[in-house]
Amino acid sequence: MRFSRTTLVSLVALIVLVGGLATLGVLRDPNAPVGPSTYSRSAIGHAGLLKLLQMRGIRAEASQGASRDKVRRGGLLVLAEPDRLPDPAELRLLLSAPRVLLVLPKWAGFADSAIPGWIRAAARLPMIVPIGVLQDSFFQNGNASTLTMFDLQRPLVLAHNALGVAPVLKPGIQLYRGTLLDSVVDSPSGILVGQRLHGGTTLYVLTDPDVISNHGLAAGNAPFALALIDRARAGGPVVFDETIHGFRTVPRNKLLSIFSRPFAAVTFSALMAAGLLAWADGRRFGAPWPGPGGVPAGQLMLIGTIAGLLDRGGHQASVLARYVRGTVTDVGASLQRSRAESAARIAEAESRRGTSIRSADLLQQAAAMETARRVTPENLSALALRAYAWKQEMMHGFAGHPRDL
Repeated sequence: MRFSRTTLVSLVALIVLVGGLATLGVLRDPNAPVGPSTYSRSAIGHAGLLKLLQMRGIRAEASQGASRDKVRRGGLLVLAEPDRLPDPAELRLLLSAPRVLLVLPKWAGFADSAIPGWIRAAARLPMIVPIGVLQDSFFQNGNASTLTMFDLQRPLVLAHNALGVAPVLKPGIQLYRGTLLDSVVDSPSGILVGQRLHGGTTLYVLTDPDVISNHGLAAGNAPFALALIDRARAGGPVVFDETIHGFRTVPRNKLLSIFSRPFAAVTFSALMAAGLLAWADGRRFGAPWPGPGGVPAGQLMLIGTIAGLLDRGGHQASVLARYVRGTVTDVGASLQRSRAESAARIAEAESRRGTSIRSADLLQQAAAMETARRVTPENLSALALRAYAWKQEMMHGFAGHPRDL
């Protein structure tokens, strides 16, 4: 089966547009996020920590824009399990806030179709993901040779804990070994909470998110999570940045929002789809122009020559009269095989269908033009158009009157 170019390009344009919509996330349920965000009530979400802080009287909020500006005076910016951003500079800009808590990613959740907002299963992310977040945070040249993540498979024994509150830890803890962080909470196997001072920024790194996630708080880690937040902040508010998870506030100018993330993906896809369709359509809109009907080029030239001769010879009225009479005869023949009663049958059909034009008037005008000494091109064209319109009304009905031969 062969397809036209327009059909194929239209299919490609549809695929591009659907891909853009999928990128935006409109093909998923936006009311039940299950990832590691403060909007998620799933086991790996952080809605519980936000609520816990608010219940303790700490000013805490989720931010979908300008997060860095909201923590200038003693506040703490929390970057909890950021996605791998296409541009690492965006993450580094957030990390330049005065006080930051960076929580490394660990889990990917699969939504439970039976219970919105829950997960049916969780899978460990490849170790390259948390290492990549650290690399994007600290390195300009991509050199991560000093970074090592350690996955402890037995209960953790702490060697140093500056928070004074012991976490409830299970086997499978994600720890850090390296020289970039000073220890706040560690074990002989590696660092659980580290600290780094750099260029006016106090950065805390929590290597394993289980101690602050919803399921970790339920397991008894609420005191440890509060102690960590209190140490990291300087008495100010706590702001959880959610742009790292794709949540962004629509700008005041909604027209400009189509060019900002994540809406820009759909805008680009729609523009590409429109461009593909316009290119496939050959810079033409609407119904296709009728073709020459398969008439060879030589015959078209002959028809044009004959038309020119008739025009110069002044025979237009005669030709038009023959066209009108032929049209009426053809319609009459379609109504009844016998031509003896065609005029009566035509008149009866005209009355039954309520046509706006009558064949008798057409024949009378044609005869008058044929004997006239001079006929204008406008009158010729008008009569030809009326004869054609009459035929259409007779053959296909008029004003809601179906054809009822």
